[in-house]
Amino acid sequence: MFETHEMFSLKGRTAIITGGLTGLGLAITRCMVGAGAKAVVLSREQPEKAAEILEEFDQKHMVLVFRLLAKEEAAETFSYMDSDTREDLINALTDSELEEIMEEMYLDDTVDVLEEMPANVVDRLLMVTDEEKRQQINQLLQYPED
Repeated sequence: MFETHEMFSLKGRTAIITGGLTGLGLAITRCMVGAGAKAVVLSREQPEKAAEILEEFDQKHMVLVFRLLAKEEAAETFSYMDSDTREDLINALTDSELEEIMEEMYLDDTVDVLEEMPANVVDRLLMVTDEEKRQQINQLLQYPED
């Protein structure tokens, strides 16, 4: 049988997609990622829309696209994700990637995220957070100092 999937494989390729979070651009993003391409999505959409769209991808592709976001955009998008998606992403990201997200997040967003996560995930997030921000979080959440 003739397999078109192999014929249109984009593995090892990078696609830059403008307007890739809505309409035709979103459809193109889904096709490119589905065919194995790394997709760089350029969009002026709100981070809540980006979070909603990322939640539609399977975990592998969601992580791939998330890693392509600018640090500031990634942190803001992260704060809008549902807790299950956030936890999947936390488990897939490296400590240095998480550290960048935690550095960029506003304190109130960070506290909201931590309140929704299981203890082991909170521990990991706090471990990659700088000491000053961690102390502020501990004060707000009334966690013990260590």
